[in-house]
Amino acid sequence: MSLMVWFRKHNRKIMAFVVIALMIVFTIEPMMNYFSSSRTGEGKLIAYYGDGKKISRQDVAMANQQIEILRMLGIESILRPEDPRLGSTQDLRIVLLGELIFPERSNAVESISRIKQIVSMDNYSVSDKQINGIYTKPHPASIYWLLLTREAHEAGVRTPIENAKSQLEMLLPRLNRGATYSQIISVIEKRNRVSEEQVLDAFSDMTSVIEYCRTICATENRTIQQVLNQTNLRRETIDVNYVVFGADTFANESFKPGADKMEEQFEKYKGNFAGEVSEDNPYGFGYKLPDRVCLEYIAVRLDDVASTVKPLAQQEVEEYYQQHLTQPPIAYTAYSDPNDPNSELVRKTRSYAEVASMISKGLYLQKVDSKAERILLDAKSITEANLSGIEAEQSKLTDEQIKKGSVDYAKVAAELSEKHKVKVYADRTGLLSSSDIQRDKNLSSLYAGGAGITESSLARVVFAVEQLKTSELGPMDVKVPRLYENIGLLKDARERTGDYAGANMMLVRIVAAEKAVEPKNINEKIDRHGVRFGQPDAAGEDSNTIRELVIGDLKRLAAMNKAKRIAREFAALAVKGGWDNAVDKLNRFYGKGKDDPNTIPGKGHTFTLNMRSGLRRISNLEIDDLMMRYEGNPMARVLIDGAKRESILVDKLYALVPEDSNTLARPGAIVEYQSGMCYYCLESMTIHRLYQEMFDITKAAEVVRDEFVDSQALAFIYYNPKNIVTRMKFVDLQERQGVAEPNSVPADNNRTDK
Repeated sequence: MSLMVWFRKHNRKIMAFVVIALMIVFTIEPMMNYFSSSRTGEGKLIAYYGDGKKISRQDVAMANQQIEILRMLGIESILRPEDPRLGSTQDLRIVLLGELIFPERSNAVESISRIKQIVSMDNYSVSDKQINGIYTKPHPASIYWLLLTREAHEAGVRTPIENAKSQLEMLLPRLNRGATYSQIISVIEKRNRVSEEQVLDAFSDMTSVIEYCRTICATENRTIQQVLNQTNLRRETIDVNYVVFGADTFANESFKPGADKMEEQFEKYKGNFAGEVSEDNPYGFGYKLPDRVCLEYIAVRLDDVASTVKPLAQQEVEEYYQQHLTQPPIAYTAYSDPNDPNSELVRKTRSYAEVASMISKGLYLQKVDSKAERILLDAKSITEANLSGIEAEQSKLTDEQIKKGSVDYAKVAAELSEKHKVKVYADRTGLLSSSDIQRDKNLSSLYAGGAGITESSLARVVFAVEQLKTSELGPMDVKVPRLYENIGLLKDARERTGDYAGANMMLVRIVAAEKAVEPKNINEKIDRHGVRFGQPDAAGEDSNTIRELVIGDLKRLAAMNKAKRIAREFAALAVKGGWDNAVDKLNRFYGKGKDDPNTIPGKGHTFTLNMRSGLRRISNLEIDDLMMRYEGNPMARVLIDGAKRESILVDKLYALVPEDSNTLARPGAIVEYQSGMCYYCLESMTIHRLYQEMFDITKAAEVVRDEFVDSQALAFIYYNPKNIVTRMKFVDLQERQGVAEPNSVPADNNRTDK
């Protein structure tokens, strides 16, 4: 029988065999992969998201692979924040994705610093707390990448592979020094054993995530009227010349309110903070005690240290010059032709004579700084001696245990003074609010260095203590302090001016922290003295009672009528005889030095003709933005209250000028400024209005700008790791044991905590 006849006779059996063979071929590889992943654990279920959707180890491995592909493509560089001083406007909707999926990159400290600079320079409604939130990630980067890509895909946002390829063909040569798309893909395929399709998938997923973020963070369309109102608030300003008549100036020192009146005042406003203005409290009376800390300090004054440091010998300066010929300020760049700004830049060297004094001063300051540091490092070592060897366990110690192991600062200061022949100070402050610290000339300029170039003011650090949590410290700042733990070395910002005069260096610890509270009674004592440097009587007005505050407020309130009367008399005199003459007479009659025979007439300077320009109205929306921006700032309440008071004043000034005019009808208008406890007498005022022609020219740019600014702020909410986990209903089975299969997803899978 011929072969062809045999095939014809058994063709049905042969076809059945071929079909079975093909089925085996197509199913054997997936089966092998399945059994292989089962043995290695790659197929193991490790998490849920959404309504019972699964995430396996293999899913996470693929997410990690995509992140690595993006890194090899050089994408990390375009997701990195640039120096905002270069002038380019950056889209944080792209930058924040890079911070989320490339957390281990070495320049993270520089990145967070630049992001804070961008937020500050562009005036975004973003707080330090929101920025820090991006860097607080309880899960690996692969989890957030996986959730973001699936969120975008499930919303129907996908970048076609062809588009991804065309974008990469244009982008890769710029990112990789001219290397072509084919060359780079070939290298990635060989090194990572991935296909071109996998590379394109990773890039497509990234562009999908970015596009979905832009869609989600897009703000609602504004009406023309809304745009006009916002543009008016931003661009219309007031210039005003005025004389202030403060109630303080006219208060009767012998005034003594009755006990009933004082008690009534205290009871009415004891629940308000000072400066907290409202319809019921237009003057901003308040006696509630804010969050406060008591600090102990060991300090050296750089003036004292400098007196023990020998001036540099000329030989030292010359040696430094010879060893640093290629560094500033000795080396510098300049145009080869000083008269031609288009000429070539060349490196030049300054002569020794030109820089000798600068080098000598700089090296001397370094010696002073270095000796001060050695003294305080000695102090740090001595005061932490009882805790040495248990650093790893310090987080488990109680505040009481740390206090028990602390060493007396005063004894240490005395010991170090003898050892280093420099006066070392040690003392304790009163209970200080953040405002008190800002007012103290020796504490306000102190800062602690964090990771890299990050710095934190003393107030930010101490008010982050667990007992208060008034301020927010980020992952690159110093660690959150505990009671009786050393904070520092703290350096003085004034030292940056290139001089040591008045500057200090300190070691500080918090010995008490009290939350805001209403005073118990009107006789409660307040001690808010700051750094005294060995002068115990220097507290003065920093120690008083609530009663004294109440008396002071009532005294100023009683003087408001007199301030108003004199303001009116002054206005009549100024309009008639000239403002400068009227101010001189006012100082002679009511100036601080009016009774001093040595005071030159008219030169008391209690009253002056002031000028403020660029004042603008502040909307409630802007106040809300400030509340957002200052979140985690210990001075937030004070700053916001100040903005509210400023808004009230500007609104009153606007009300003096009709809408069809830009100036006062006549000089001498009197404005009562209750929260400032004073009256303003206006010499002149000009409103720089936004006219329709200018609005028509600028409205398109204003709309684009506002939408962009709003979207930048929303990006911090969208990319916040906690928010990603919450909105995707992510449940990590490795953290939660005993979770059921997807048909019975845990009840807390629908939680809404952030």
